[in-house]
Amino acid sequence: MDIISVLDKDFEVYIPHRKIINRIAEIAEQINIDFAGKQPLFLGILNGAFIFAAELYQRIKLDSNISFVKVSSYSGMKSTEHIKQLIGFDIPIAGRDIIIVEDIIDSGLTMNYVLAQLFELGANSVTLATLLFKPDSFKQKFNINYIGFEIPNDFIVGFGLDYDGFGRNHDSIYKVIETSKNKKMIAIAISGAPGAGKGTQSELMVKKYDFDYISTGEALRKEIAADTEIGRKVKSMIENGELVPDEIVAEIIKNVVKESKKKNKRGILFDGFPRTLEQAVILDKLLKEEDIEFDGMIGLKVNEDILMDRILKRALSSGRTDDNEESVKHRLDAYHKKTAPIFDYYKKDGRYFGVVGEGLIDEINANINEVIDNII
Repeated sequence: MDIISVLDKDFEVYIPHRKIINRIAEIAEQINIDFAGKQPLFLGILNGAFIFAAELYQRIKLDSNISFVKVSSYSGMKSTEHIKQLIGFDIPIAGRDIIIVEDIIDSGLTMNYVLAQLFELGANSVTLATLLFKPDSFKQKFNINYIGFEIPNDFIVGFGLDYDGFGRNHDSIYKVIETSKNKKMIAIAISGAPGAGKGTQSELMVKKYDFDYISTGEALRKEIAADTEIGRKVKSMIENGELVPDEIVAEIIKNVVKESKKKNKRGILFDGFPRTLEQAVILDKLLKEEDIEFDGMIGLKVNEDILMDRILKRALSSGRTDDNEESVKHRLDAYHKKTAPIFDYYKKDGRYFGVVGEGLIDEINANINEVIDNII
């Protein structure tokens, strides 16, 4: 079968079954040579690697054993970022030569965690075998010892890989056929306190995923500059020191969304909207009217001391009068009070994604990409 349907998407054959099996046989042969005289422990990562692990292990001629673990995520008690843990160990790791068997490695973030945990448990050595590798997404520095196939950033299913839990049973690997039926428009928002790096990460997201960037402030300024009826109302309110009502902001956002749909972009990234619980409810409604589902909010989580330090350093060159300690504390307090109800609203149905915004820009971006890739 050349074309299959999984849930709401169509897929075409990308790597046929026979080619996969032949490559697995080559990897097994090399492992037999490399580990001659040793007794390695093969460690399959569930759920996706179970078929690859079975086919590979059938061709291993070494004295060895095999086990499976799963990388589980849970929410921390005081934060919403995901914390990973390995579950399912039934064989001692200490002193063993481990061969990890994985279905696919893209960003490498999860595998980076797995490697660290295995060494912490006392593994003598850890070798990595993956059926598929996406070099364009890879952000880590560890070595991948055995690679079945290098592939681009295509959405794939089959041979253990799934789409929302379905499609693992197909014996070949299939990639999605990009059609209007398959190409769901993504809609996400990014939220972060002043100094969280929201602007930097937005630029990277827009570039990587071909998102249309919608900034509330920019949309308001365009309406004013165009001297539209709404723009005149907004200008008058701003000049009188009034807040722009949610209804007017929503009307402007709706117009921008309509224009965005015409651009044939992969998705929409909202910056600065929604800022209140009422706006979050309005956004769901107006997107639904445009046949778009709001996929979630990415919240950049940064320690307040770090935020303060970043903003005060920025003040040395920016010349912004509101970048002083007292003003910054006030802005941070206001941000937390406004956003807490929004986060709770999205957490109820799993649409809030907390991402730690501390560390290197590339590392933060890799964490954000992992969230978006799961949404896509």
